[in-house]
Amino acid sequence: DRIVDVFPGERRDQIQVMLAGALQGVISQRLLPAIGGGRVAAYEVLMANDAVRNLMREGKTRQLRNMIVSGQQEGMQTIEMDLARLVASGIIDFEVAADASQYPKEILAQAATQRSQLMAQATVAAGQAATTGSGTLAGV
Repeated sequence: DRIVDVFPGERRDQIQVMLAGALQGVISQRLLPAIGGGRVAAYEVLMANDAVRNLMREGKTRQLRNMIVSGQQEGMQTIEMDLARLVASGIIDFEVAADASQYPKEILAQAATQRSQLMAQATVAAGQAATTGSGTLAGV
């Protein structure tokens, strides 16, 4: 909307069509304070597929977020998805993520799921390190 809104009202429909045809993707980032100091980027990624282009042509940009959520297999992600990853990995605090988002409850739920997955992976890795190729405990 910000790009289209720069143009006079009578040209906006034409600009929407031109933008929808030319756009390949959009990456947006927010720089956030990291737990250990410094800053870390959280990304939102929109890839311009046919459905995204149709929404843009029709001026239905408010629906693009739903397209990002459903387009994860195409490499798309909402900022909340990346914020949840950063929280679950211990890179940023939840409060920082919540301040950077319109959907903090979504971040909390996704971060909890991701943290559980990370813990499960760590448990499996620890179990594999403690066994030999025969499946018995090393040193037993």
